[in-house]
Amino acid sequence: MLESAGRQIAEKIAFYVQSSNSSRKESLDKLYKTMATIGQKAQERGLTSEILESLLNEDD
Repeated sequence: MLESAGRQIAEKIAFYVQSSNSSRKESLDKLYKTMATIGQKAQERGLTSEILESLLNEDD
């Protein structure tokens, strides 16, 4: 579920940040690479799926 929502968000972000010099696919590829790097660094720092889910479900 989170992966599907993340992909939808990524596609929307890529659409809005797409520059005139790059294609939609290139923008998505760059965004996915950035998201993967962020995820990898978060895991290296101890973030687990359970912690992420609890953070996402917190009431502000």
